[in-house]
Amino acid sequence: MFPRTNDNNITTDTILNTIRELYRKKQKSYQSYQRSSYKDILLIGRRNIGKTTLKHILEDPCSITDESSLISRTPSISFHQTFQLSNSNLFLQIVETSIPFERNNDEHLWNINQFCIENRIERFNLICFCRSSNSSFNNGDIEIVNKLVKHFGEQICSQLCLIITHCESKDNEECNRLRNELINDHYFKEIIPYFRQGIHFTGSINRDDFNRKYIDVVSGQFETVYVYRQNLIQLIQNTRDSFRIQPKIEQQQQQQQQQTNHDHRQQKKGCCEIL
Repeated sequence: MFPRTNDNNITTDTILNTIRELYRKKQKSYQSYQRSSYKDILLIGRRNIGKTTLKHILEDPCSITDESSLISRTPSISFHQTFQLSNSNLFLQIVETSIPFERNNDEHLWNINQFCIENRIERFNLICFCRSSNSSFNNGDIEIVNKLVKHFGEQICSQLCLIITHCESKDNEECNRLRNELINDHYFKEIIPYFRQGIHFTGSINRDDFNRKYIDVVSGQFETVYVYRQNLIQLIQNTRDSFRIQPKIEQQQQQQQQQTNHDHRQQKKGCCEIL
């Protein structure tokens, strides 16, 4: 843990210049030789857990989070125009959606289909279910993941990952502890197999530490955030397949067919048991 040193001669501009210099040196030693690639990402989760911040961090790891607010200003579904990662041939297009946990959310899941069709987004290379490390998982989270998989079908699992936000002050040992807690949790392990793209972490420079001019703390947070970001970039680059978003009617027909096939299998199984 970095000490919370505060020098009255240090300004926020000084801190920002310091972390940008750190970033410049890291990028100088990192060069992407891959061909240009375009990836579509879907971020899903509660409001105010860091989804928009994650987008900003992917774009620029030196970003400072906005002042904290109890009210979300982000629409329930928003579209971020394609942007290129610095010093990289990777281009990202991100759709961000906040699923309501407190009321019926089936309609919202259909709204995702409609939004994507209207904006000509046909596929997602990665689907990220985001959750903050500042609060524990509960039955609402498990219910949402189950509904997500039921709505889009189990084929979504091949592109699905879990991202834990607000981890800028956690080291590898703490992250591994959190990962193991989830994997071994009696209730959460029910949905762990859905996250075939794994469990990952992210964070951002804390605005309060930045405003208080804790330069050592902020520098340490940047180092941590940079590593998280590099891991996520590698994950995104390595995704080869994609999940297709279907129009509502087409998906409903597929769901009905899957249910019919399931019922036939159950009936056949029952007949065999009688015999």
